Amino acid sequence: MKQFRSTMALVTLAAAFSFAGCGDDDDSTVGAAGNQNGGGQAGAGGSSDDGALECEVVGELCHEADLGSGPAHDCHELGHDGDGPACHAQFSSCIHTCVQDEDGSPSTDQDPKCLALGELCHPVDDKNGPLHECHELGHDGEAAACAAGFEDCAKRCLAARELLPEPGEGGAGGASSTNGGAPAAGGAAGAGVAAAGGGAGGAP
Repeated sequence: MKQFRSTMALVTLAAAFSFAGCGDDDDSTVGAAGNQNGGGQAGAGGSSDDGALECEVVGELCHEADLGSGPAHDCHELGHDGDGPACHAQFSSCIHTCVQDEDGSPSTDQDPKCLALGELCHPVDDKNGPLHECHELGHDGEAAACAAGFEDCAKRCLAARELLPEPGEGGAGGASSTNGGAPAAGGAAGAGVAAAGGGAGGAP
């Protein structure tokens, strides 16, 4: 009888340890799964840079370079289509296509974000304020600095460009000045057209 009780006690203890071991395994498995799920959720947010700003910059800078067909036209359309991933992937090639060197050839040897900021902020340079600093940042040509300041500077300069008069506005003011007086102020973007209109107005 005593031997039977001892045997039963051992069986009971073995079963208890076995159950406890299974419980620990389950808990650890759940914990691992929870950690994996948590990690997945944390990574699901992705990058905050979805390419939307690059689309705006490409659309703006390729507007004047668009001749109706060809690579610059394609880039202009890409910018206005607003496909962020596509703009991000083609940003460098489009900026080098649409922003030209002084001799009129496409720029190919500069960092695309520096090149974009130098061109984007040129007509809105405020001489001693943040827009001037963004303009200079672009022309300094330091890729790391341009990458760090691109988002802030691009937004500032795009917003400032929105306030510029359309090129035709300056020209229209000059053309309507039949007495040869100074043309209506057209801003930097319309300066050439405005000057031509003023000269035409001054002719007898």
